[in-house]
Amino acid sequence: MSETNRRKHTRIEVSLNARIKINLFNTNSTKVMQNIQEILAIVDTRDISIGGLNLTIVGSPMAAGMSFTPATAGRLVGRPIEVKFDNHDLNIWGEVIRIDPKSMLIAVVISKVSDIGLWKDLCENNASKGISIFPEEWRQRARKKRGF
Repeated sequence: MSETNRRKHTRIEVSLNARIKINLFNTNSTKVMQNIQEILAIVDTRDISIGGLNLTIVGSPMAAGMSFTPATAGRLVGRPIEVKFDNHDLNIWGEVIRIDPKSMLIAVVISKVSDIGLWKDLCENNASKGISIFPEEWRQRARKKRGF
């Protein structure tokens, strides 16, 4: 891992259309369904890897409280996100780790994928060393335990 690239997985530039939903929960509420707000948007991927992706907002509903705006961007970091790739019948869940409100770019770390085989196929162009969903340190520890 170089100084300039802190990512665990190499990213490939690819443009895929998707829809996103980011849930904002009011943590002061004691009721489960009270004060839930969803931010919805249409996005294009900028780059993808097995462990994360960058998304660019291309459209958001005009309904008050549901649209992505530079003013709402700060509240979305650390929130769960669902990305739906309708053309590929694929859903990805993760966490928003960074947002640039000026460029409308959202960085996501992936925690769950509905079809890992399909996601690996979409990411395989960067697989010169192979793709793993586990960080390198975990694989090294597992090899030591097995005596490899």
